[in-house]
Amino acid sequence: MMKYIRPFSADDVPDILDLWLRVFSHSRKPAPKSLHQYFKDMLLEYPWYDTKMPSLVYESPVDGITGFLGVFRRPMVFRGNLIDAAIGTQFLVDPDKRQGGITALQLLRKFLSGPQQLSITDGAQDTTRLLWQAAGGDAVFLQCLDWFRILRPASHNLLLLRKRKRLNSFLQFLTPVSKVVDSMVHRLPVGPYRLCPASGVKEAASLDAILEAMTRFSKQYSLHPSLNEMQLRWLLDYATLSEKRGSLHRAVARDSRGQPAGWGLYYIQPGDTCKVLQVGGPEHYLVKVLTHIYNHAWREGGTAVSGRLQPWLLGPLPRRNCYARCLSLGVLAHSKNKDILHAIHAGDAFLSRLEGEWWMAFGERWR
Repeated sequence: MMKYIRPFSADDVPDILDLWLRVFSHSRKPAPKSLHQYFKDMLLEYPWYDTKMPSLVYESPVDGITGFLGVFRRPMVFRGNLIDAAIGTQFLVDPDKRQGGITALQLLRKFLSGPQQLSITDGAQDTTRLLWQAAGGDAVFLQCLDWFRILRPASHNLLLLRKRKRLNSFLQFLTPVSKVVDSMVHRLPVGPYRLCPASGVKEAASLDAILEAMTRFSKQYSLHPSLNEMQLRWLLDYATLSEKRGSLHRAVARDSRGQPAGWGLYYIQPGDTCKVLQVGGPEHYLVKVLTHIYNHAWREGGTAVSGRLQPWLLGPLPRRNCYARCLSLGVLAHSKNKDILHAIHAGDAFLSRLEGEWWMAFGERWR
């Protein structure tokens, strides 16, 4: 059945989008032009595209196109040597076909047997995780924890309760009360919701400052991304397209010599949880950046701040009234090089949400 798998091309976009809409949105409406262009931009025209590492289409002579696996190439460095990483995304098979499980496994095996030295994904559902592990891949448990810093406890809990639609008519009366409670706990001189004042961090930082801090810090890890300013600009330009997450912001903390030391890339979403895309730096400067993010989110009406728990965050986060939760086991990795896998599992890899598929906005382009 591997013979039915071929490279993805621009001519396939209409058929893939029809399948994509049926699988992910249960819709048979025509895909909007914005989604057509987004697929091309993200899977065919991005800066690192290489025909040797294409996205994959499963097409049989009887049923036509019944499966797809998007591939996004990212150059990385492992122990000083440039390697290729492949990010798997938009993995789907036709739900109306009986051999969907076999199709999915064949697509995944084809992907994992590609020329890349590392295959990763960070948005997998449980079914994909089981297939990935069956094909020889690993779940990266160290990367599967999210951290949370609650800013407005009453409003945050109301937000969680609103997911139960039957309570909405009752909860609307509690909104004014929640605002009063949040204002009171914020003013307490002690407690888990008190915010330290922010200082020493510049907002709206330049890309070259972000890149300098990121490069200097990430090189401490055996595995880290390879980026230049043009490539980082492209990533962040597309990361800003996620309206659901809010507006994307950049911040940098500088050392005594004025050099960029710590940095943060994060979304601000008033009335909701503000999500961190990437944050890093030596602990002293990282604390400054996190404190800045908390205060910025509070000023804009955010109810909480959250991000992926990274090894370099284990020091500063517990001292800032944060807690961690495992929301899914969706961060997966595969490599024929056991040293690369060992570095990832041991925390010797700089992998953030920006190095996976988390920042992509496929699901928002069709609405």
